[in-house]
Amino acid sequence: KKFSFYSWSGVLFICCCLLVPGMAQSEEFQTSRRLAEFVPHTGDIYLRTANGNYDLYFPLPRRIDVDQLELELHFTNSIALEKPRSVFQLKLNEHTVTQFYLDKHNPQNSVRIRLPKHALKVGFNRIGFEVTQHYARSQQDQHVCEDSTAPELWTQIDMWRSQLHLQGAYRTLPLTLADLDVLFDRRAWQDQQLVIMALGTAVNEDLLQWGSMISQAVGLRIDYRPVQVQFAPLFHSEAQPGVNLQESYRKQLEPYLKNADGILIGTKEQIAPFLTHGQQVDITGPYLGLFSVDEASQRHMLVISGQTEKEVTTAVRTLLNKNLPFPNGQQMIIADSQIDMSEVWAEPYLVSERQYKFSELGFKTVSLRGTYVQAKLVNFRLPADMRALESADVKLFLNLAYGASAREDSVLNIYVNDVFERAIPLNDVEGGAIRNYQVNIPARSFQPGLNRISLEPRLIPRITNECLLEHDENLHIAIFDDSRIQIPEYSHYVEMPDLKLLARTGFPHVRDKETLSGTIQVTDLSADTLGAAWTLAAKLAQVSKHPLSDLVMSTELSSASSHYLVVGTRDKLAAPLIENNPLFANNGQVTVSVPKQPIGTKQPGLFGLFFDNNEQQQSSAKQLVTYSAEKWGLGDALFVQQFAKPSGLAEPTPVTLFFSETADSLYRNMIALVEPENWSQLQGDFIQFRLQPESLIHFKISQPYHLGERLTPGALEYFMSTYPVRWMVVILLLIIGLAVVTGRLLFRNN
Repeated sequence: KKFSFYSWSGVLFICCCLLVPGMAQSEEFQTSRRLAEFVPHTGDIYLRTANGNYDLYFPLPRRIDVDQLELELHFTNSIALEKPRSVFQLKLNEHTVTQFYLDKHNPQNSVRIRLPKHALKVGFNRIGFEVTQHYARSQQDQHVCEDSTAPELWTQIDMWRSQLHLQGAYRTLPLTLADLDVLFDRRAWQDQQLVIMALGTAVNEDLLQWGSMISQAVGLRIDYRPVQVQFAPLFHSEAQPGVNLQESYRKQLEPYLKNADGILIGTKEQIAPFLTHGQQVDITGPYLGLFSVDEASQRHMLVISGQTEKEVTTAVRTLLNKNLPFPNGQQMIIADSQIDMSEVWAEPYLVSERQYKFSELGFKTVSLRGTYVQAKLVNFRLPADMRALESADVKLFLNLAYGASAREDSVLNIYVNDVFERAIPLNDVEGGAIRNYQVNIPARSFQPGLNRISLEPRLIPRITNECLLEHDENLHIAIFDDSRIQIPEYSHYVEMPDLKLLARTGFPHVRDKETLSGTIQVTDLSADTLGAAWTLAAKLAQVSKHPLSDLVMSTELSSASSHYLVVGTRDKLAAPLIENNPLFANNGQVTVSVPKQPIGTKQPGLFGLFFDNNEQQQSSAKQLVTYSAEKWGLGDALFVQQFAKPSGLAEPTPVTLFFSETADSLYRNMIALVEPENWSQLQGDFIQFRLQPESLIHFKISQPYHLGERLTPGALEYFMSTYPVRWMVVILLLIIGLAVVTGRLLFRNN
């Protein structure tokens, strides 16, 4: 849509009015990230053989002007390596940055290397670690030959201690709506701080849902990096003699936009005082506008508005459309409100009994050379409540080709989530091209949510002798992206509660397309509580990889909801959440069961084998700790709990609580909890997380229950494998009953 002269005058006017003092100069900052954050696995890196290498990729965002980038590298080399011939080489995007000797007399090494700015690029950059390793000296030990694959040829890189240190500044970069992926950039180094600004007197159900959807949209755009959402309530100022109203509104925005980008949301009437006349004129429907708010165009404000609440909702939902080509301009009116999110986002999980090409999962054909090369990964997701038969297999149909004259013990190792599963022999001396090579992997080897299949070739030279020339030019293997994977038939059945499922997949509050509606309830409308709830919504969208279209954020517990996610303070938890909660079962006091640590395992008696009393075993294996929350409070900690609320239906209603003693404690701890190193530790059904000092303790306090399809082969097999003795008793009774009936019938016939 074309905008009037007044519109562009308004854009200039707001940029002048919202200037943040002290930001005319480039805003400099320093930050560091561990190398472990840039690799898909845990642990250190080993460079083996006479010629070892490893590639690592790290991002650089477009908005950052790098002043200095240094690599702090910690590594250990074998004490068998000889200094004159053993060399460590560091590369950056094919540029050799530096080299240094590997010395057996100094195996512990720490170096700091400045990476050249001219070799950096926006996007992902490659750091290459390459070593040439020898244990024999060419001059003094001429009679000694070397084995290029000797086990003493190794160098270990400490990925946790090694870091990249970045010094830079936000560059002058005017953005348009087409640059939303630059504004919310998954390649950024710093945590994504998002400030949602709205009229403080207009905090209602609509704003709750708008903030939730905005947080999800930003979270999905930046992928795995956590979002820190802050709610900033704004207020109208009354006209007074000698008071500049525009200056008063500018001062309200100023502290929020000083260190973060902001989003101003509301109807045209609500946010009119914070807009210029030109902008107000342009809001004739669902509206999006992106403007710089400082002289250097380093901070930006996204305006989301409309003439009615419905139009604002349409504008917000537009942000969730990742495939929409936003215009290369600063404003737009959304004409089509029919936005189907199910068509925008791909199916998040693999469907049973269907074959998927590796190319559909993001894998590309690769050609590899050498003995020790990096494994290639195939990533995909499985449902959290997947229940396949114990005998079911995930089938791989691999297409690959490998070179001639490799030794007969060459293999292609296959790992599932870093656990070895199978190996394909590559034992044809003449090489070969393999099509549809079927590999069966037990379905129980896979886990809910994200799974990773690693394909790791190990090609050994046919001629290996310490005194003969060895080469690896024939050690080639190609893995093609038309290889396929087939998931077996499965049902949906899972034991709850389980916070690990919530951390990995968002379950039970995020499921597949057939999910029943649920509620995210906030216990109050304070800025801290809303910020905590929106931060959690962004995290759940990230772990599920799609918007939470079935979750409605509200201040009430809807009776029509099939599950509840509650965020707030303990004193404002609704009565139904206290009455049916095992945590508060002791007259409103907090009761936590602490597992004992017995030495050895007590064997059950004969009666216990046949009639296993889980509740009795659990109570005997735990110590109950009870304290009065009313008197002492919960301290400066965040509590996360899952339990089942009776619903009167076939399935109980799953409930997950995130609560603290105060809203301030809730927000601060939630910001820290969504960090990957803390979020990945969620397990059990009750945790206590404390930020200062940082600690996370988990417990098991609720009785287990089940969700899903009960009368399926997978569910029946689950019960048979979980309670085998009970099923033996049932079968024995059936046999006895059948024998009695058969005997009576025979007796009657006689």
